[in-house]
Formats: sequence, C-alpha cells, structure tokens
Amino acid sequence: MSTIIEMLDPHGVSFERWSCEMAGRSADVGIYAGAKEADWKKWARNFTGATTVSAQGVPSPDAFHSWREWAQAMMIYQNFTV
Repeated sequence: MSTIIEMLDPHGVSFERWSCEMAGRSADVGIYAGAKEADWKKWARNFTGATTVSAQGVPSPDAFHSWREWAQAMMIYQNFTV
C-alpha cells in the first residue's frame, strides 16, 4: 500500500522544524526526525532514497546550495508516494 506525502512549504520555518514535520508525514518509511541544518543534504538524500520522489526526476540535493532551495524544488512534486 502506498502513502501519499504532501510537501510542507519551507518558507518561514527552520530546517529542524521542516524536517521533523516531513519525517512525521513519511513515518512509514523510517525517515528520521531531529536532523540539524548542517546535515540537511544527508537527510535529503535519505528522504529521496526512501520515497518515489527520486524516480520522478527531482534533482539531487547535491545540486542545491541551501535546503530551502531544494525543499522549494520539492514543492513542484507536491504529492508523491512512499
């Protein structure tokens, strides 16, 4: 069974809060909460690897300089399944 995840808008929130919320929304696939902003690319790689978003053509987090840029790009894929 697939779970649909709705992306959270990254504007106005810290990475810690955003990643915790996204971890909660994708708990079925074991995304961890409590990531620090300094580790955002590691967290993002884990997130894209555990969901179908990577198969939908979203660029790697390594292509972005900030987590907000990456998260905003993820908003294009508003709903995807895990």
